[in-house]
Amino acid sequence: MDKDMKTKRTIIATVMLWLTLALTACHTPREVVNEAMVNRLADRVLLYSREHPDGFTMDLATGSALTTGIAVSHAATQGSH
Repeated sequence: MDKDMKTKRTIIATVMLWLTLALTACHTPREVVNEAMVNRLADRVLLYSREHPDGFTMDLATGSALTTGIAVSHAATQGSH
């Protein structure tokens, strides 16, 4: 498996975890999340990661960099660059 595919799979797994936690915690009606939506989000994160090779924290909902707040990460992604 090449590095880009491994990176994309890690991103997809992280996004799926984030979506699961976000939808579980949400008290508003849930939007149906399908594979195409997850793939688009993973592609956006992959592109952003290439533009910020030294690391980044991004808002998955907006695709923008976070500048305030507390950042939480998935253990499997630590030191993966």
